[in-house]
Amino acid sequence: MIISSGLPVLCLESMTSSRKGAAGMPTAQEQGRLGEGLARLYLQTQGFRILDTGFRRPGGELDLVASRAEVIAFVEVKTRGARNRTPPEAWVTPLKLSRMRQAARFWIHEHPPRGPVWYRFDVVVIQLNGRDGGLSLRHLPDVR
Repeated sequence: MIISSGLPVLCLESMTSSRKGAAGMPTAQEQGRLGEGLARLYLQTQGFRILDTGFRRPGGELDLVASRAEVIAFVEVKTRGARNRTPPEAWVTPLKLSRMRQAARFWIHEHPPRGPVWYRFDVVVIQLNGRDGGLSLRHLPDVR
């Protein structure tokens, strides 16, 4: 990681191994790790504190759990390659949201709030844009 102007900047090459998928892109597993790292850093630059990562329980999982003020966000991170043209909103299905809710119930039970808290489900979408290493990131707060 490189620190510039007080904000963390990722070196994309350091987050992937030497194995590459088609057209020099990271493998699906590497894309997922890369996306979660980018989402974590993005949320931190937006004032969120990361409370948990990779939370898994029967029936569901949460990529990230983040808080800012009185909000706790259960975050799904979706990372896709340049060839995927499916709209990001379609990447999180009703079934996926149901599984996130199930995991969130476990998380809340294991981490009871200490005061008034609003819970929500966010999605961070990362689109990798090919060999040049470019990408776009969108944060979709409070998806339903």
